[in-house]
Amino acid sequence: MLFAAKDLARASRVPIGQVVSDMAREGFAASRRKSSDAVTADGLPTLPSRGGIVTNEAINRLREELGL
Repeated sequence: MLFAAKDLARASRVPIGQVVSDMAREGFAASRRKSSDAVTADGLPTLPSRGGIVTNEAINRLREELGL
């Protein structure tokens, strides 16, 4: 990352500290966007909705079908 930051700073004629700060800020924002789309508030992953409600009966039926 340091070499990329130095090249970018040289090419854009800005201080390397600013480039590193900008890169860190962008990386943090991207990870927040990704993680907020993929997990709930308690950190568990979310799955796309299939339009139905998962009930205990549906889970038990699936377990029986799978032999679990």
